[in-house]
Amino acid sequence: APECVPRCVGTGAQVRPERVPRSRRNSQWGLEHRDLTGIRAIGVDEVLWHRGHKYLTVVYQIDAHCRRLLWMGQDRTKECIDGFFDWFGLRARWLRFICSDQH
Repeated sequence: APECVPRCVGTGAQVRPERVPRSRRNSQWGLEHRDLTGIRAIGVDEVLWHRGHKYLTVVYQIDAHCRRLLWMGQDRTKECIDGFFDWFGLRARWLRFICSDQH
């Protein structure tokens, strides 16, 4: 929610508004320093996030040693999932399993 007003984010998440900028900095640091090596299995799913058939595409790491959210995109189209693989880059060549119920 980088574009949200801190008061809005703080209220929705039950966080004091003055703490939101620090949380955003911590989240950015975490994103910049996360280790994406060793990912061999991913799961792709779509999640309804708003009435009227608005979906998010979510990609999870589903290796036995680690299960975590890797990426989210704001749609469920081919272009959206292409955005994940553009972001994931050459690491995709090491994937052994991709699980999805999408068509």
